Amino acid sequence: KAKRKALKKAEGPLGPVREHVGDLRDITAAAKAAPGGLRDTARTWKQEVKKLGGESHPAGDPVEGVGFDDWVEIRVGLSREGISAGEEIAYAERQGVPSGRWKAINSIWGQQIAWNMTAKSMYEQAMAEVGGQ
Repeated sequence: KAKRKALKKAEGPLGPVREHVGDLRDITAAAKAAPGGLRDTARTWKQEVKKLGGESHPAGDPVEGVGFDDWVEIRVGLSREGISAGEEIAYAERQGVPSGRWKAINSIWGQQIAWNMTAKSMYEQAMAEVGGQ
């Protein structure tokens, strides 16, 4: 903790964020060591994230300005409208994705749903409603 406090002073406005991230790591390590401690850890994580300010989307922060809901909406549109792989980029750009960034943004959100079960569930539900994948 003393090390983190020194970082806080040295790093200006990022210090508090780094301190909370460090606290989250400590909480996770403690949970791994305690049998049945993961349920309490999830609650504590939520409290620590709230300290960072604002409400975050459960799937994560926007990627290059494209939020999770926007990404899902684009993916649903691609499926619903039968957009071919060659037309994906143009379609995504018409939906507001920065020029030439669809592949990278799509990849990052795809990785996010691979490990974030809340995001994965939300994505799968949206795609199931249109019969996509």
